[in-house]
Amino acid sequence: MYMKKLFLLFLSFCLFVITTKAQEGITIAEALKIDVHEITSLSIDGAKEAHLLHELAGFIYLDNLRIYNLTEFPIGVVELKNLQHLYIGKSSFKTLPKTRYSLLYRLNSLYIDAELTSLPDELSGISRLKRLVLSDNNLENIPDCIFKMKNLKELIINQNKIKEVSPNIGLLINLNELNLMKNKIVALPKEIGNLTSLK
Repeated sequence: MYMKKLFLLFLSFCLFVITTKAQEGITIAEALKIDVHEITSLSIDGAKEAHLLHELAGFIYLDNLRIYNLTEFPIGVVELKNLQHLYIGKSSFKTLPKTRYSLLYRLNSLYIDAELTSLPDELSGISRLKRLVLSDNNLENIPDCIFKMKNLKELIINQNKIKEVSPNIGLLINLNELNLMKNKIVALPKEIGNLTSLK
């Protein structure tokens, strides 16, 4: 455990070195001389070039990933089949690419703090997702793909620009937490009464 924490600190501190090595055609693993199979948790701060994250597919046992300061969603993340928790913060992309999110079949927690205005329908393919946090984005409505996430227990979508809530919110019958604070919502649909597990 100590070695993993040391590695995370080292990676954050030396990201500029990794960038240089990537330009020389050297992978992250080669640059740091590590066995990526031993890494289960990874945090990258200041990764402004998303193409560097394509190498993450090699971290096959990664189950916890935190990334900051992205200009686009790192599509290589969908190859991390053991990923359970994905946190993307302080980023500036407005949507996610259309791709096979169903490959993230172990993901149960997703947090995105960016400038999202929409989400692709393909995101509903994350079948085991239980916690979805979309705080501090620019969403004007709850994306339709969310209403297909039948196993969702927590939906945190505060501090957006949502004006009204679709009656489809009533389809999320397993929700026990719903946070819509600091939006522009005037009224809620009667279908919200279907969410009998809300705390």
